[in-house]
Amino acid sequence: MRRPTKTQFAAYQKMFDYFNHTLFKNILPECMLSFSRQRSSSHTLFTSEQWHEKFGSAMPEISLNLKQLSEDQPIEVMATLVREMVHLWQERYGHPSQKGYYNREWAEKMTEIGLIPSATGLPGGKPTGQTIRHYIENNGRFEQAFRKIPDICLLPFRPTAIDGEKVKGNKDKVMYRCTGCGTKVWGKGGLELICGCGKVFAGENGETNLGLAEKIYHILAAQYG
Repeated sequence: MRRPTKTQFAAYQKMFDYFNHTLFKNILPECMLSFSRQRSSSHTLFTSEQWHEKFGSAMPEISLNLKQLSEDQPIEVMATLVREMVHLWQERYGHPSQKGYYNREWAEKMTEIGLIPSATGLPGGKPTGQTIRHYIENNGRFEQAFRKIPDICLLPFRPTAIDGEKVKGNKDKVMYRCTGCGTKVWGKGGLELICGCGKVFAGENGETNLGLAEKIYHILAAQYG
């Protein structure tokens, strides 16, 4: 008998455990792992002392947002999960600032594990403040860990589109998302696009057109690093 709930959450737990081992040396405490359906946001969330055991202490929660799961590539979803694991690390071992502010301690830990904080989501952006995005360091610790992640850590189920994002008045246009910084653009199907951050855009089915855009990217990478 198929047990989709057990299968999905078992993979979720193994994903958390894998990054706890590879990026945090197994020092992170256990937390409640869940999914949320907040249509107004695609962000995964960390909340401290959200759950209470009957005869135990309070437990934090990390909640993966279904909107992000339906739109983003696995590497982006896992990067966001690890970002929230940094909050868990700071809650236990560091000094978090007031709610909503990303301080230097958090930014330094993010950078250490290969997720670079940036107010713009691009290189050079301010690493601390109220609204901070991140981008994945090329060949950094997180990217290396992602390349080696076992299949048992991959979520077997992916939700359908939450908001059903479409361009009003033109059903022929599709959404493309940069595989690096996450920027969205709309255009006709089959485009080969490269972002200002140097990464290629993926279509709404998650596939990239590895044609001219990839060639340009590799040429620029070879010339300018």
